[in-house]
Amino acid sequence: METDPSYSPPGPFSFTSEDLVSDESNTAARYAASLAILDEVEAQAGQEAMRAWIAEVARLPNPKETEDIVRLAKEVAGVDISPILAAHN
Repeated sequence: METDPSYSPPGPFSFTSEDLVSDESNTAARYAASLAILDEVEAQAGQEAMRAWIAEVARLPNPKETEDIVRLAKEVAGVDISPILAAHN
């Protein structure tokens, strides 16, 4: 491709999970922040409310959307986790 920038290799192409790269250099910090959130929800709302919130998050079509997770924490457990997220951002 260096000699001919218009070169395109023949396809079709397929990708598998082995083609994905994940940066795990900050894994411990992510787990610590997650634990801090769960601890705070449990401390404020109790274990059952925390479990109910987690169950609702697991039902989300895209459980990585922060806005949905924050909304459900308020609706299900009655806890505003926004300040916790801001502290760990």
